[in-house]
Amino acid sequence: MIPPGDKLPWQQLVDRKARALIEQIAAAHEWVKVHGQGDPAFFEDMTSDQFQWLRELYENELPLAKMLDESDLVLELEGPALKLAHPRISLVTRTFQHVQKQVNSVAKTIVGHPPNKKRFRLSQDMELGFCELARNQGLRFGFSIPDPPPSSDSILGENDPTFMAVRDAVCAIRQFSVSVGEVEGQGENAIAEHAREVFQDPRLRDAALVAVKELAPTQRGGVATVRVGGKGIEVPNARPMTVFTRKSLAHLVVSPVRDGKDFQARGEIREMDLDARRFDLRGITEGQQSDLRCVYGKDISEPVAKTWLGRPALVEGKIERDQNGKPRLLQITKMKVSGLLDSEQSEFEFSNQ
Repeated sequence: MIPPGDKLPWQQLVDRKARALIEQIAAAHEWVKVHGQGDPAFFEDMTSDQFQWLRELYENELPLAKMLDESDLVLELEGPALKLAHPRISLVTRTFQHVQKQVNSVAKTIVGHPPNKKRFRLSQDMELGFCELARNQGLRFGFSIPDPPPSSDSILGENDPTFMAVRDAVCAIRQFSVSVGEVEGQGENAIAEHAREVFQDPRLRDAALVAVKELAPTQRGGVATVRVGGKGIEVPNARPMTVFTRKSLAHLVVSPVRDGKDFQARGEIREMDLDARRFDLRGITEGQQSDLRCVYGKDISEPVAKTWLGRPALVEGKIERDQNGKPRLLQITKMKVSGLLDSEQSEFEFSNQ
C-alpha cells in the first residue's frame, strides 16, 4: 500500500480506490446495455480485471488498512510456517500470549512497587485489544492499547497508573525495536549506546531490552523474521529482527550495565523473572525507599534462584542511575542471601560474561 499523501486514514484510502473501481464497473455495465445488447459474457469479460482488483482490495488491503489505522502495536511474522495455506493455530495463539506477556512485564517494571504495597496485577480491562489479522507474504497482528478506565472505576482516567504503564510499555517496545534496527550490524556496543540515548531510565530500557529480545525469532517454530511497528512506525519500513538480532540482544541481556560504578545495597528480593535472570530489590537504598532492578549471572540454576524470593539480601555490583542520580539498574557481582536453610548456598559471585 502507498501511504496517503493527504493524511487520510488508510481505510478511507481503500474506500476511495474501491469507489473508483465500482464506478468503472457501473460505466461498463451501461455501455454494454447500449452498445453490447446487454450481453452478460461481454460485460464479464470487459470488467474481469476490475472485479479481480476489487476482490484483492477487500481481501488484502482493507484488513491491512484497518490494522494500520487502529493498531498501537503491529507484529509482522514471515518464514516457512507462514507460507502454509492455513498457518497453524498454535502459532497464532502463541503470538497473542507472547505479546501480552512482554507488555505485562514492561508495564510491571514501569509501575514498580505500588505505594499500597499490593503486588502489581494487570486487570482484564487493561489487556491489549486485538484489532486485526492480515495476510500477505507473512502474517500481521494488530493490537490496541485499552481505553482508559471509566470514571466509575477510576477518577484518574487517562492518568490511571495501570493505563499509563500499559501505554508506555507498548511505546517502549516499539521504540526499542526501532533502535535495534537503526544500528543493527554495527555490533552490540552500538545497540547498547543507541538504546541509552533513546531511554533515559535504565530500568525501563532494560525491561524493553528483555521484551524485544523475547519477541525476536528463534531458530524454532518456522518464523524467520519479525517486524514491529504501529502508530507512526510503518511496519514495511521497519528493519526485520532475525535470529541474529536475538543473539545480539541475548548478550546484552546477560550484561546490560557496561560502565557502572561500584554499588552496594540491602533489601528484600521480590518480583523474580527466572527466564530473564532479574529481580527487584526492595528496601532501603542510600537512605531512600527504592525499587532496584537487579541482574544476576547466568550460571545459577532455576531451583537455586527460586529459594531467594522474599529473602533479605546484600548485593554488590555495577550500578546505572537515571538522570536524577537515582539507582535504577544493578549488575550484580556478589550477593549474600539471608534466611536460607543451612544446607542451601547463601553467597554467590558472578562474572556476567
